[in-house]
Amino acid sequence: MKRSYLKVLTFIFLLLTGIAATGEAAELTGFLGIPWGSSRADFRLAMEKLGYTFYKEEELGNVKHQLYENGPYGRYNVYVADAQFKGDAMYDGGIIIKYPNQPFQDLTFIYKEFKDLLIEKYGPPAEETKAWEMKMGPKVGVTVTRTTWKIPNGDKLPHVIRLSHTPGYFYPGDKRQWGNSVDVDYKNEALEKELDKGENARM
Repeated sequence: MKRSYLKVLTFIFLLLTGIAATGEAAELTGFLGIPWGSSRADFRLAMEKLGYTFYKEEELGNVKHQLYENGPYGRYNVYVADAQFKGDAMYDGGIIIKYPNQPFQDLTFIYKEFKDLLIEKYGPPAEETKAWEMKMGPKVGVTVTRTTWKIPNGDKLPHVIRLSHTPGYFYPGDKRQWGNSVDVDYKNEALEKELDKGENARM
């Protein structure tokens, strides 16, 4: 029974992220199997079919931003998933994994797990960095580990995947822990550039 359960979880991860042991780097055609350029309405429908719960949509300048909760990414439950749209076309999507009920659980193992799976699918990353990120003043910050893949996209700008691990940190006088998360962001930079050109042409 336990082996069958693990097989199902593995299949879900392969389905959602397209991990395939083919030995060849895969293309990146969208986010969570949802094609780049999807409209906000189509994206929401697809996310809800995947099991995500719509949280809200907000407008950030010329960017429409949708947020979702409690959907699957691999064998984990997503804390937040989001997508960004310009001209009603999705060009960026990401997920955040946290353990709200276990705030002091070190999530390094999830970062390493995702890194191995992404390498298996997309090949070696372009870079991995560790850098101090200031959160509030020079004394409040944390060292973030980030791995970046650049996925070929014909003669256009490459697609970009960024996997990040942010350890937990605290603001002065605040007992709540911030950070302590693993993030995966998928971006079609070429599409974003085209959408920006379209918006500029309409101005």
